Amino acid sequence: MKIYFSVPVISGSREGLPIKEIQDFLEKEGHFILTSRLLEKDFREKESQLPRDFIFQRDMEWLKEADLVIAEASIPSTGIGYEIAHALNLRKKVLCLAQEGAPVTAMIEGNEKLSFLRYKSTQEALILLEGFFEKARPARKKSRVRKTINEKKGRRQAWKNSGGKSRYKR
Repeated sequence: MKIYFSVPVISGSREGLPIKEIQDFLEKEGHFILTSRLLEKDFREKESQLPRDFIFQRDMEWLKEADLVIAEASIPSTGIGYEIAHALNLRKKVLCLAQEGAPVTAMIEGNEKLSFLRYKSTQEALILLEGFFEKARPARKKSRVRKTINEKKGRRQAWKNSGGKSRYKR
């Protein structure tokens, strides 16, 4: 799954946020993080070299490409709010995570069009993520062919159980 992982870029320090742990978890689960460049330690220096319009266009393209948006919303950020709103307008699934007690606007926490989860520790954040992905996995459906085969077996068995007599008159 392609994931747009939205994290604070300008506002505040990321210290204490489980960003690296979430990234490692997602990659271990086989997901591709479109925004992995923004998770590097020297990202601010690299990003400051780029024109603002380029950054905007690139991020909008990543949002279009994403299957899911995960936002670490513990630190108030205009950028994260914008990305969430744009993702919802694109009809993307959005999961917001925030530390217990972090100030999160009601525009995010009260929005029923997204999933919002609070965590107390890094371990709890990872457990919540794991649960989110378990719920999101579609249940495996029986194929139409297998269903037809099973129906025929059931009818055949019913016929055998009846002593070979059809219950329908011909």
